[in-house]
Formats: sequence, C-alpha cells, structure tokens
Amino acid sequence: MRRHSPHPSPQTPGPSHDLEQALQQHQIELEHQNDELRRTQGDLAAARDRYLDLYDFAPVGYFTLDTDGRILEVNRTGANMLGMEPRTLKGNGLGRFVMAGDIDRWQQYLQHVLSTDGLQRVDLALAAQDGHHWYGQIDSVRTPLGGGVRALRVTLTDITERLRADMERRIAALDNDAREAERRRVALELHENLGQTLSALKLDVAHMASLSESPTCRSCASTMLEALDEAVSTVRRITADLHPPMLDDLGLNAALEWLANDTARRVGLQLSLALGPEAPPLAPATALAVYRFVQAALSHLLQHTDSTDVHMDMQRQPDALKLVMQACGTVGPLSARTETQSHDGQILQHRARLLGGRLMIDVARDRSGWLSLYLSLPLTLNAQGLCQHTEALA
Repeated sequence: MRRHSPHPSPQTPGPSHDLEQALQQHQIELEHQNDELRRTQGDLAAARDRYLDLYDFAPVGYFTLDTDGRILEVNRTGANMLGMEPRTLKGNGLGRFVMAGDIDRWQQYLQHVLSTDGLQRVDLALAAQDGHHWYGQIDSVRTPLGGGVRALRVTLTDITERLRADMERRIAALDNDAREAERRRVALELHENLGQTLSALKLDVAHMASLSESPTCRSCASTMLEALDEAVSTVRRITADLHPPMLDDLGLNAALEWLANDTARRVGLQLSLALGPEAPPLAPATALAVYRFVQAALSHLLQHTDSTDVHMDMQRQPDALKLVMQACGTVGPLSARTETQSHDGQILQHRARLLGGRLMIDVARDRSGWLSLYLSLPLTLNAQGLCQHTEALA
C-alpha cells in the first residue's frame, strides 16, 4: 500500500514562468524609461519656451542676414524697432531702414563684415516703418549656416538716448568753456584796468597827503587810503574767483590752499587740508574743472550746515582722483536722499557727471555731525603725460 506525504512537494518553475518574470521586469524598466522620456521631453519643451522668450523679448534686436543683407530671422524686439511684424519683415533688406545719408556706410560695412573675421560694429541713423527716426548700434559677425552658405549674426541696439546725452554733455562742456573764457577776460580787465587805476589813485592820494599841512586833509587822505586798500583787495579776490592766477602759475594745490585760506578768513571757520602730491600733473582744463567743483562744493557745504569746521582731503593716482569734503555742524532736517535731490545737490551731481566722475553725498543720521561729499574722478594720461578727465579727452 502506497504512503502519501501529508504536504505536497513544490513544483519546479518551468521555462514559461522564467519568461513571464523577465517580461514583467522589462515592462517595469520600459515604464521607468518612458517616464524619464516624458520628463526629459517636458524639460526640453520648457527650455525651448524659455529660449524663445529670451530670444523674442531680449533687450536688443537679433537678426540673421544673408550675404546681401536680407533678413532671414529676426526676434520680436528687432521687429518692433523697425515697426513691422517678424513674419512680414523676413526677406526685406536691413538697408531699407537705413537713412539715406548712411546708405554708403552701411554697404561698406556689410562688405567689410563678410570679408573680416570677428565682431564688427557701426553706428547708423535708422528710420522705422512709421517714419520714426532713431540711431542704432549694429554689431555683426560672419557665421556659416551649413552647406557652405554664409550668413551674418547681427544685434541691433537703440543708442538714441545715449547719443543725445553725449551731445548734451558736449554742448554743456562747450558752454562751460565759453563761460571760463569770459571769466578769464573779465578777470584780466579787472586786473589790468580797475586794479591799476586803484593803485594809481592810492599813489596820488598818498602824494597829496604828504604835501598837505592840514590835519583834517591828512585824516581824510588816510581814510581814503584805507578804502582804496579794501577796494584793491576786493578786486584781487574777485579776480582770483573768476580765474585764479596761481592755478596756471603754481598748480592746483596752491590754488586750493589759497581758496581755503581766503574762505576761512572771510567766513571765520577752521578749514583743514590734506592734499596729496601733484604727480602726475593735471592738464590745465582738468585742474580748472576740479577747482570749480571744489568752489561749488565748498559753497554747498557752508550753505547747508552751520559749520565751524571744514575738512578737505584730495589724493591722486595715475588713473583716478579721490576728493572728500566734510563740514561739521548742524545739518538740519535733511537726509542723504533729500540732500542729493536738493537743487544744489543736483547741480553738484551734474558737475560730477560732466567731469565723467561719480559723486556721493552723505548726511549724518543724527542731524548733528558731518555732511560729506565723496567725488571719484577717473583720469587718463594723454600724449603729453598729463592726467585728463573724460570731457577733456572728448
């Protein structure tokens, strides 16, 4: 009689079971790969959208031109600059939007870019489709498109405001030069005419006093001599304010020392100076511009503080001039922002910009301390080895 085991023995897996497990494993891997592909596709689509946004709405116009200057591709910014839709702009020559006076320059530039490696630049007067005139900076580089076809990658930047600001700066500089020439003329006339006339009157009054035996006459002559001395001193001060002769003869440091001492004597304050060496020397136009700025800044400090103490520190390197002017006193209800936006503060800021420099104004928070002016003025050596500011080079 056959004896049965109480528990059936497990069946050995067959080939079909192994195949089923392998297929299930492959299915899981394919699902993971499919999910990864979907994520990658989503990332690529998002990157493409970001690229299109960056390309279309970049702050400059992007163009692709053929060798004849016709537009193959353009972003929305470039199309807006020219006053047309991107799809209708394609196929048009970019030279169509160049003003007549610059057409020859555009053609020469186009040929130069096609025959030269590297980035090339030109500024041109342009006219949009609606007739609006503006100035554009064109930067181009030659590039292959494939199959031996050449093309140009071009960026177009609107520089109208920059050119307008540069023109205004140059006009202001010319106006300043004209005013300086007039000041020099008036100073010379005061010195040569009025100054000499007053000196001659002094000699005449002194001679009359020496010949007179009347005490009353001598007393009157003495009073007249004192008045004439004061008049001569006033003429010298006005002449120096108009155009300090020591600026040409002795340099900027000597002129600033005279200005500081004269101001301290007239106003009655303590004024300390820390003037660095004058090497390398400043060009005459730059020295005069810095002197005028210090004049205006000193007047500003005295007007806006009940100051009894003023300090000035000027140091010069070959590539920059650093000027610090501080007045200690009661500043009043001002903040650094309101002080910068005040009429006098804006004038000083404008003067600093005309020089090509940067001015910072700092007011003590407790309204009882230092009012400080910080000027940083870039300098460049000219062919004569003199330091010049930006406008002097322009």
